[in-house]
This record gives sequence, structure tokens and C-alpha cells, in this order.
Amino acid sequence: EDEDKEEEEKKKDDEEEEKKEEKDSIELDDTTMTATTIDETEDEFEIAPDPNRAIDTNQVDIENPKIIKRFQIHYKMIRGDVPRTYPQHPYYQLEENREALGRVLSAYAFHNTAVGYCQGLNFVGGMMLLVMNDEEKAFWTLHRIIESYLPADMYSDNMKGLFCEANVLQRLLEDRKPKLYKHMMQVTPHFETFCTQWFLCLYCGTMPVETTLRIWDAFFLESYKILYRVALTLLTEIEPQLMAADDMGAMIPLLQESPMMLYDCRSFIKRAFKIRRFRRTTILKHRTAWRHAHVPGSMDID
Repeated sequence: EDEDKEEEEKKKDDEEEEKKEEKDSIELDDTTMTATTIDETEDEFEIAPDPNRAIDTNQVDIENPKIIKRFQIHYKMIRGDVPRTYPQHPYYQLEENREALGRVLSAYAFHNTAVGYCQGLNFVGGMMLLVMNDEEKAFWTLHRIIESYLPADMYSDNMKGLFCEANVLQRLLEDRKPKLYKHMMQVTPHFETFCTQWFLCLYCGTMPVETTLRIWDAFFLESYKILYRVALTLLTEIEPQLMAADDMGAMIPLLQESPMMLYDCRSFIKRAFKIRRFRRTTILKHRTAWRHAHVPGSMDID
């Protein structure tokens, strides 16, 4: 009787979830995307900085030789990456704008010495500066993304956050597309080999700019869930080609080139939001399981 009651309650919850998802709507115009009637129970959340993540520059020991050395290393990396950031875009063909990006990234590397600088941040910060054309706004938006929207170790030296997110994508794909998951695991079992730019760069440089910005609209609305929505939608839409690829040499180029063809950003985002029963608790469950297995002393995170 207890099992029957539990099954009945689960079915009832699923029906309620389905009704809420059917009310989800995406309203798109020429400049912005807004989503209404988002799940007001499980998905309701307030983005707020975690004081344990952020490091105030006032608390940085600027006389600590280790901190200075670490910053110098990151500064050298930044100077090398800035010229490679959107080199074909007219905005970054101007030296003054490349210098501005260098200042934004260097300021953040000093502001948060726990993160410093990681390759990939140049594309995120570069997109911010391109859209805002304001160094201070770009800096604080970058700060907010890293310290409030993404796992704390996404840009850490050991890249644990990236490996965790890649594993979560594997688990989600296994749940929804078991045949595709099994085939991909046989061909390229390490998903981080192709989804690094998806998660580290928030799809910058992997899709047309307008499509990337539409993803960012949703990212600021519902946080990291959209990153998985986009990944699952992309993998589903090229499933026939992926199933036909029998080695990494055929599969990896397909995964890298297909996103660049997504010019119809409105249609793609709508398709991404048609994914049903896509719960934040499921993502957190997979994250927690991976961290408990691979990060000693890790705690449940959100």
C-alpha cells in the first residue's frame, strides 16, 4: 500500500509539473527574450553572491609573494589571449578595445585570486565588453557570472567544475537518449573534449553571436539550466549524424561545426525550452553524486 501511495503521489507531481511546463512561454522580439510563468516552486530562486566564493580586493595581501607571482602568471596569460579574442570582429580590431579587455580580465584576476584567470574567460569577458562597451559594467557582470551563476570551481586550476558539468550532461543524455548516450560513450567517452567551450565559454565562439546572446538572455533568467537545455537540444537534433559517426575523427568535427549553423536563434531557443520534466533537482543530484565520488570532503552544492 505504501508503494502504491508513493507511486500515486509521484504521478500526481509529474502531472502538476507537466501542467506548469505547458504554461511556459518564450516571448521573443528583435532585442530581447523573456520567459514567463517559470516554475514557481522548485525553480524559484534568487541569485545572490556567496561570500565564501568572492574575494574582496581589500582583503588581498598584495605583499604576499605567492599572490603576486600567481597574478603575474595570469597577467601573462591574459596578454597572450586578448589578441586571440574575437580577432575578426571590428570592435576588437581597435587596440583601445583590446587594452580595455585586458584591463577587465586583469582586474578580475586580482580581485578574485582564487580564480585568477582561466582560458575561456577572455571570450566571456570579451562578449560582455562588446555588448556593454563599459569596462566597469563588464567587470561586475563577469564577477556575478563566476561567483553567483556557476559552480565555484568551474574556472579552478584543476578544472573540477568542468569535469563535473560534463558528467552531468552525460547523465542527462543517458536518461533521455540512452541509445545516443551509449554510442557516444563508445566513440568519445570524455564529454569534456567537446563541451569545454559550451560550459567554460557559455557558448561564446561556438555559435553565431546572436544565438549566443539569446542563450545568455535565458542564462540570466534561469541560471545554468539553459546550458544543459542547449546541449541536449543540439545533441538531439544531430542525433542521426552522431549515430553514423563511428570514430572521434568524424564525431568531434560534427560537434564543433554544427552549432555554428544555428542562425535561427528564436526557433532554436524555443526548441530548447520544449524539453519537459527538466528539473533543477535532477541536475543537483548528478552534481552531488559526481563530487562525492571525485572530490574528497565535498558538500552538496547548488
